Amino acid sequence: MKRLLEYISEANDVFVVYHVSPDPDAVGSAIALARILRKLGKRVEVFKESNLNDQVKAMVEFSGEELVENPSFSEGLLIVVDTSSKSMINKAIFDKFKGKKIAIDHHVRRDEYSDFDYVFVDETAIATAIIIYELAKDLNVEIDPVTARLLGIAMITDSANFVIADSRLFRNLSEILEIIDYQELLNIANMPLNFSERVARLKGAGRAKLYFVDDYIIATTKTSAFEGSVARALIELGADVSFVGSSNDHTRISSRARQELVQRGLNLGRDILPKVIEGYGGDAGGHAGAAGANGFDKKALDLILQACVDEVTAFIKSLPK
Repeated sequence: MKRLLEYISEANDVFVVYHVSPDPDAVGSAIALARILRKLGKRVEVFKESNLNDQVKAMVEFSGEELVENPSFSEGLLIVVDTSSKSMINKAIFDKFKGKKIAIDHHVRRDEYSDFDYVFVDETAIATAIIIYELAKDLNVEIDPVTARLLGIAMITDSANFVIADSRLFRNLSEILEIIDYQELLNIANMPLNFSERVARLKGAGRAKLYFVDDYIIATTKTSAFEGSVARALIELGADVSFVGSSNDHTRISSRARQELVQRGLNLGRDILPKVIEGYGGDAGGHAGAAGANGFDKKALDLILQACVDEVTAFIKSLPK
């Protein structure tokens, strides 16, 4: 954390970037970080990703943040938040930026750090928003209600409404609730799915393939959008592990697993997805129970999905009865 603070203190111009198809933790952490750094006198701009869902759009709207496609400066400090792989970053922005580049993340990382000047990863943090909140405290920056709301929503959503939780999450969130009302967080954290996302979930479930391994169910399917949401839906419907693939403009696989298997040692972000995409290009990473892969050869999607099933099957078979 001391080294991270040094990079931030040395920079005057900061551009904050997050991954493609961002979730509330990515955008909430990015905008919250921008607001915190501005209180230190920094000039900060936040990247504008085109593919935002309604939940994230609502967060941008109430924050009042003007997202930009390109920074107004070419040097300074580029901070990438909540992004486990370089393949999930806008390549043109990353390559064109001439200043120092650092990452702040909580995912398991497998790719090389050579393109970054510094990488700060805390895999024990359930959300990147926790790291950003604790960073603000280390910087002695007072959190305002808008920033508190951004971070609180991110913490709730990335913990899957506290399905994945620990004392650190609750301790930080309880401090945030001294600033903002809990109901205000829930209004966006649990806002209804839009029509397109509901259709994607239903279509994905309708074409799902099921694999029965002992007392567990593995589900795979394909969709053209909302891969993460479809993967969550399959778990909600009864699958123990789900893999959802897409090979449109960007090749992508999102995966989810129930906590029972995670507690027994399954780690999608460390042991499954990075292994199955080897030889097909792209990058993979994430959490034990929620992970993704991007940028692989689209012709290999079916092979990779089957390899995912095979790897999880082998894991289940290795478990003591």
